[in-house]
Amino acid sequence: MYKFIKEYYDLGLYTENDLDIFVQAKWIVEEEKQSIISKQ
Repeated sequence: MYKFIKEYYDLGLYTENDLDIFVQAKWIVEEEKQSIISKQ
């Protein structure tokens, strides 16, 4: 799931708020969220 979320975030289809929702839904963990954000 991380790979798809990262790709969509990089394309601008997901926002940081979306990533928070994915963490709450346990689709990704907080460390993965930080990794996605830091690579922008």
